[in-house]
Amino acid sequence: MPICLLPPFASRAASPACHVRHSAWRIDTRNDVAPVPLEVRGRIAIARSPRYVWRRFVVPVAGGDRSDRSVVADKLQSEGPADWEEFGAHVSGEWDGYMAEFNFMGEPLQLPSNVVPDAFHDWGREVHDWQTQCSTLAHPEKGHFAYKDIKLVPTVGCEEDAVTVYGVEKCDVQRDASMLAYHGSGSYTITWRGNRVENESSHGPGKEVIREGDDLEVEQCLVHEQSRTRIRVCQHLRMRRHIRVFREAWEGPFRNGESLGGCAVGTAGFATEKPLHVSSLSGFWHAMLYSSNSLQNQLVKQQMCKTGGLSFSGEEIFERTLADSFLFLCLPKDMWTLLTRTDSGGTLVETGWLVNPDQCIVSRCEFEESGILKGVCLRHEKRLSAEEATRRGGSLRTSDWQDIEECIDEE
Repeated sequence: MPICLLPPFASRAASPACHVRHSAWRIDTRNDVAPVPLEVRGRIAIARSPRYVWRRFVVPVAGGDRSDRSVVADKLQSEGPADWEEFGAHVSGEWDGYMAEFNFMGEPLQLPSNVVPDAFHDWGREVHDWQTQCSTLAHPEKGHFAYKDIKLVPTVGCEEDAVTVYGVEKCDVQRDASMLAYHGSGSYTITWRGNRVENESSHGPGKEVIREGDDLEVEQCLVHEQSRTRIRVCQHLRMRRHIRVFREAWEGPFRNGESLGGCAVGTAGFATEKPLHVSSLSGFWHAMLYSSNSLQNQLVKQQMCKTGGLSFSGEEIFERTLADSFLFLCLPKDMWTLLTRTDSGGTLVETGWLVNPDQCIVSRCEFEESGILKGVCLRHEKRLSAEEATRRGGSLRTSDWQDIEECIDEE
């Protein structure tokens, strides 16, 4: 049984002639043309969708020979495991921010009317953001990772005594997850088992969230170390799903949520802000790749959580050309996400964040149709000029680029 259905915005039904070819993290989409293997033309690989083209060529890992390097990240040699202590130092603490929920069209959902103060209704103001606090702790023992999401009831004003907890969700990786991929920066990817169900709390006021069933939810967390801010995107691997997006700033050391931030938080609500424009992603990029061999070929519905560090596995220079947002679901604050089915019937989940005009952080996770995890990859990307891309990538024969253009233009 497939673990996901195509969401409407990435449906093949919309483009019946489209053939999707997926290999590792490369999608090669052809219209009535025989698929072009990624190994074609030596160093250069083509990845095309109906609306955008990616051109890539490999930059060798230091000390390596270009001819011996593959574009595919999971075939590159790793430099060593990511450090759990380093990950714990960057991820643990109190993270204050806001959370918004979006539908599959990227439209923000309003908060339940019963939690919105009457004053907002009187002013005709809609509320789409939950104020949140996430108490996170990576225990010294590797693999022991848990956090507590606290949602606060919207208030009029910033009085400290006006802060009211709406709900608490306790997330324990060892108890509820089947996979944790972590990076020293604090970024991570988790696959959670079960649907989130809200119940009345038996330990105090508000709601508590538990997980039931056998559905799968992917959480991708991307951390910008310099600003100590992060985003978290959570989405189920199913059709017509809602997407929960958190935007948070590190407030201080771990206190298990004993003190709440109230209005004194380092971020602001974002749900109704202008979404990312895909033209911001166009151009040449240099990507540092981080992956984990130990997490490949793992059954994501297993009861025991598999943990693996994301370590350096290679780098590449590529050109990203996006005609429009056919496959990408663009979100506010320069974020995007992608959920689509591969040619083999599996699922590709991607979350990206343009942290500044010249820097991206991207997380990709691929599952086979049977529920096997095919791979996880974290990418740190920096923009390059065309001249710098050519210089750093080495000389490319003009005939190579001509062959690419002929292949792309062929219909």
